[in-house]
Amino acid sequence: DFAIDQHGGNRDWQCSSWASMKSAVLVLAFNRPDLLTSVLERVTIANPASVHVVVDGPRKGNQRDQAACEANRQVVKRFNSQLTIKTRFRDENLGCKASVSEGITWFIEDVGEGIILEDDCLPSPSFFPFCDRFLRAYRESPDVGLLVGTHYKPERIQGPEKVFWSRYGLCWGWATWERAWAKFDGEMADWPTVRETDWLREKVNGHRDARFFWQRAFDNCRFNGLDSWAWPWMYSLWRNDLLSLHSNRNLVLNVGFLPGATHTRQPVKSYRESQLQELDVARLNEPSPGVDQREDRWMDLHHFQTMKAWNPIRRWLWNPTKRVLKRVLPTGITNRLRRGRDDK
Repeated sequence: DFAIDQHGGNRDWQCSSWASMKSAVLVLAFNRPDLLTSVLERVTIANPASVHVVVDGPRKGNQRDQAACEANRQVVKRFNSQLTIKTRFRDENLGCKASVSEGITWFIEDVGEGIILEDDCLPSPSFFPFCDRFLRAYRESPDVGLLVGTHYKPERIQGPEKVFWSRYGLCWGWATWERAWAKFDGEMADWPTVRETDWLREKVNGHRDARFFWQRAFDNCRFNGLDSWAWPWMYSLWRNDLLSLHSNRNLVLNVGFLPGATHTRQPVKSYRESQLQELDVARLNEPSPGVDQREDRWMDLHHFQTMKAWNPIRRWLWNPTKRVLKRVLPTGITNRLRRGRDDK
């Protein structure tokens, strides 16, 4: 609850202007029943057509997981009288990639299109009508892959409300269709061949820092066993030339930057400064044609921090030095140094 209140959320939040949604919602969870409760509270107010919940199972021998996963079952039961819920509670732990991707497939095959939230993705009131409107608008558009709820620019430089096309399929609160998800290739089967071509350079508009970042990300998934479904999904979107529709307001806040998180332990600066925002969905104009290269380049530099990743001094000098320091310094000292850096 503390993390939610810090970023503009509270349990008294209401929006009387919502009509019943026509879209279905999928909520993906693991071992954080408090976060699952917060997300389901907001989903309840949105009054979707139906709700699917997928909870990954406890890791073997992990008693904390076992207690948390059982608590998740009790959380979902409390919402049964308010929502039409279908559930998939796993008895064994599949891990992030398998549990999430299989859960999305189950959901999409059942409903055809819908909204997807993980348990640490807290939506604003505007997120649901945004998805509801544009899921219908682009249902038959074969070059549109998903709708994105997050936006990282500080409010002072966002400009007037708009929607725009991007190559980036961000997935902290999003929506998609069966025709798009059918193209998901979790194994990135052709990456070893594609890697040797100019395809990636062209996809990132020739920026060598972005090419370095995404080549490393795709390598980690394809060759090094990174337990991620999100990067293979991005790769699948790009391989099939599918665009993503963004707004320039932050409609979903990731409140899961916690020590026990799978991937999101430390947010980048632009996201630490983010707040939940509202959007006048009914008054939005149609997006301008083509990818908004200025918005995408901002995401390169400030969200993905591609220039920081590519910087030769950081790669060849600082990163190896940091790894050595982590091995030789006591854990307490490295934790204090990390906290000091994050407070800047």
